[in-house]
Amino acid sequence: MHKSIMDFFTYYGLESGISSYLSVFIMLIAMFFLCWLANAAAKKIISRAVYKIVKKSRNLWDDMLYENKVFGEISHIAPALVIMAFTGYFPFWREFLNKFAMIYLTLIGYITIDRLIDSVECIYKTYEVAKEKPITSYLQVLKIFCVIVCLIISVGVIVEKSPWTLLSGIGAMTAVLMVIFKDTIMGLSAGIQLSVNKMLHIGDWIEMSKYGADGEVIEITLNTVKVQNWDKTIIMIPVYNLISEPFKNWRGMYAAGGRRIKRSVYIDVSSIKFCPAETLQEYRRSAFLAERLETGFKAIDERRHSVEEKESKPENPPEGGACELTNVAVFRAYITGFLKKHPAVNDKMHIMARLLQPCEHGLPVEIYAFCRRTEWEFYEAIQAEITEHLLAIAPSFDLKIYQKPAGADSRTIK
Repeated sequence: MHKSIMDFFTYYGLESGISSYLSVFIMLIAMFFLCWLANAAAKKIISRAVYKIVKKSRNLWDDMLYENKVFGEISHIAPALVIMAFTGYFPFWREFLNKFAMIYLTLIGYITIDRLIDSVECIYKTYEVAKEKPITSYLQVLKIFCVIVCLIISVGVIVEKSPWTLLSGIGAMTAVLMVIFKDTIMGLSAGIQLSVNKMLHIGDWIEMSKYGADGEVIEITLNTVKVQNWDKTIIMIPVYNLISEPFKNWRGMYAAGGRRIKRSVYIDVSSIKFCPAETLQEYRRSAFLAERLETGFKAIDERRHSVEEKESKPENPPEGGACELTNVAVFRAYITGFLKKHPAVNDKMHIMARLLQPCEHGLPVEIYAFCRRTEWEFYEAIQAEITEHLLAIAPSFDLKIYQKPAGADSRTIK
């Protein structure tokens, strides 16, 4: 064909040199046009055929393969075959075109495998086990391996050497490769430890103050863990640092089914006093306080009886006796009963109203309980509701809540 085109131009009076260049140029245009035409035709045929099969199939994996254009990449083999078919028409460029076609086929093979790996990841993420055992890091290692194989084959084609010969020379470069892929190797090792020891899952809430991380894990890759903070910022933490440095994982809270409520109410110590029997009877007769107080007193009595069964009673108990209650003790009994009766508090977990070390702000009465639901908004609403209720009910027990004097107090005294 090349000679026929050249003879055609020579017949019309062009010099042989110009005719040769023009014929080569026309052959190149014809080759590129046929490459484009073959690619478009193959893509259309494959796309239509695959689309019909995917629509008829009920499986999920073929939809993922179609969406990631795995089958579409196969159509690029057609241009490479056209180039190889045209090498005979370019004697001087035959070797170059053959090498180019082989490298092009190798590249298409890598792209196809890369998209196949992406499809495998998408399919795997549809299963629940993907949150506990993500495989993104392993697939990224596989992609790196495919890149290396593609480069070795390409270099082998260029220098006309067997890929196995090139692979034998990589052993001498092991130290260099260890330095180049140091972070990758460390990330892979750390990722395996995280997965095997079940230290971190996608969806976990973690805190790592050193990196400003306080949010949900949304992705675990070969080298980094992506955390979306509650303010919607994104933090990237090196995987290896999650092995070598401490971090807090809140997964146990969700698994236990309760989120801890731990708030303190400070009592003015000058308002603490003993409760006479008449006052206790008055509390018991109150329709608002009675039920919750009885629940709290019942818990106190159970603890006292358990102690009395294990220990002998002293012959001469101190005056006033252990049975005399202060208004703080009654307040704590009320808190215990209130929390046990509260529908949002998990009664299967610890419920306490305990006293902390007295300080300059007064006597801290701490609420220690667990909310049934762990959602942030619900938890904060219940915690606020309980705190507000106790601050409002404290004066019913002749208790004063401590707070530092404000500017309004100073003006009142003046």
